[in-house]
Amino acid sequence: MASATRNEIIIAVIGLVGIIFTAVISNWDKLSSPSRTATNSPVVSDDINVQIRYYIETTGFRNALEALEKQRAERYRLEFKADRDTVDCMLDMSIPTNQLVDIAVDAFRKHYTLEEIKELNRINALPAMVSLASKQAAISLDLVSGLEEAAQRMKRRNLALANGNRTKAQQSAACPTQ
Repeated sequence: MASATRNEIIIAVIGLVGIIFTAVISNWDKLSSPSRTATNSPVVSDDINVQIRYYIETTGFRNALEALEKQRAERYRLEFKADRDTVDCMLDMSIPTNQLVDIAVDAFRKHYTLEEIKELNRINALPAMVSLASKQAAISLDLVSGLEEAAQRMKRRNLALANGNRTKAQQSAACPTQ
């Protein structure tokens, strides 16, 4: 009888340890780091450039640009059968991410006031917006892939129209008749 009780206690302890372990693992992000809103709280500054750069960083814009650059590098490698050094050279000759961010800062400064950017930064500190920003790179890659597919379809259609092959090309009212 003592052996049965001892076995039940061991099973209960193992179950309790399993439950505690599962709880710690499932809440590790909350235990190991400060709250998301604290790490993504709006920057305190009255400099519009600082506010805009913070906005760009917290929206995932820079991450999206960097992901697109990595995708472009892979495409260059496959399309041109280029080695790493050649691909790096091709990328070096394109517009660097930092320059694109600078262009974005200038564009935002033309269209937003300091107070509007501060409000956008406050909104971006919300958990839903933090989640959106973390997915921005993947969303951008999917968007670009979709746009490239649509552009290829449009190119095939336009080539068919230009070559007079109207039976294969989708028609619209704007297309000339034969």
